[in-house]
Amino acid sequence: MAILNKIFKNNLFFWTVAVMLVLLSVSSCGRKGPPVAPRQVAVPAVNDLESIIETNNVILTWTVPETKEKESPPITGFVIHQAKYSVSEDFCENCPINYKPVAEVAADFNGNDRKIKYIKQLDKGFKYFFKVTAFSKNMTSESRDSNIIKFDY
Repeated sequence: MAILNKIFKNNLFFWTVAVMLVLLSVSSCGRKGPPVAPRQVAVPAVNDLESIIETNNVILTWTVPETKEKESPPITGFVIHQAKYSVSEDFCENCPINYKPVAEVAADFNGNDRKIKYIKQLDKGFKYFFKVTAFSKNMTSESRDSNIIKFDY
């Protein structure tokens, strides 16, 4: 008890606590900054989109891109985007094209045949644009746009 009285009398306790607080507040583990999301590698893009027109349908085909398991997440599906303009309407070649998603297709393929096919019915008198994007599980990552298919029907 006598020791505690002596410590409190000389303010040694308060000086010790003050020095510890200063040392703890000065030492830090890194630079402060806003939180940053983890870097995520994108899914590879489709680059061989092709089309065939049969009767009133367009058949779009493409190959599932190869993914590097450690670098990018596996592809689970594709989104088909379409833009449709009347042929009689003035069309601006340099204006942005207003695509809308029209379908999702699962990335189901058998063995070495990595081809995917999508069939869409067409209406006469329209200018069509199609592109495809690939996505990973739960749409956590989406690829860049594929090459664009355009034609008048």
